[in-house]
Amino acid sequence: MLKRVKKSVKQVLRALTQRWVTRSSLARDLRSIGVREGGVLLVHTSLSKLGFVWGGAPAVIGALRDVLGPQGTLIIPTHTWEWMNKGCRVFDAKELPGCLGVLPEVFRKQPGVLRSLHPTHSVAALGPATQRLLEGHEAADTPCGTGTPYAKLLEEDGQILLLGATLDSNTAFHTLEAQCGFPHLLRSGEETFQIISRNGEQQSRMVRQHLEGIGRRFAEQGQALEEAGVARRGSAGAGEMLLLSGRPFAEWGVRLLKSDPLALMADRHQDIPV
Repeated sequence: MLKRVKKSVKQVLRALTQRWVTRSSLARDLRSIGVREGGVLLVHTSLSKLGFVWGGAPAVIGALRDVLGPQGTLIIPTHTWEWMNKGCRVFDAKELPGCLGVLPEVFRKQPGVLRSLHPTHSVAALGPATQRLLEGHEAADTPCGTGTPYAKLLEEDGQILLLGATLDSNTAFHTLEAQCGFPHLLRSGEETFQIISRNGEQQSRMVRQHLEGIGRRFAEQGQALEEAGVARRGSAGAGEMLLLSGRPFAEWGVRLLKSDPLALMADRHQDIPV
């Protein structure tokens, strides 16, 4: 009871002290920054950074869908690597919650939304391109590389939106690392995971996980991305947005890593073979 009261008080204070965001105002901001109607859009979010959102996560999802329209496809990561790092080895696509906050959880439970079957880096999607983008994710050699929804989005020049989130959240950086052939960023051996689809079908897969404890410099790349014409910055409520164009981002990142394989490493002196 006390916990519910504290939560209610926090919500009231947030409404009184923070800038308000509505579904229609957010849709206007999304169109202003350049989100394409009918396109493919992958979104990383930090709901709390936007201010007081009238209607919460469903309103944000509604605004994204309003701008994309019926021919657009919305993708939101529903990662579970945190649970797998703690020893979980069963990925139930219907039941296992993600570790990325409230909005991805609300989205993945909405009617018509499908979830890819990768045990650590799944995404949920809704729209005409869903099946094609999600298919085979569990069979990919790496969590984010070739054959994954992240790589497919970059290949097709989809868009990536950081909505209140920073570039540290941009999973597509891992796609660049995988495509440039940096195996040292993955654990040396494969591990067996049990995967349960939404309709109850089960399979076993051998999967390599990302190594923990390797710091990155993803957030520091914002200015370079803007100067290269790859990213566009805007605002949404009290928060910031950054919109990336998929194919130019991939081309920029590959050039960067080919010229300097340690460019994204937080500690350039860390003992990392390349």
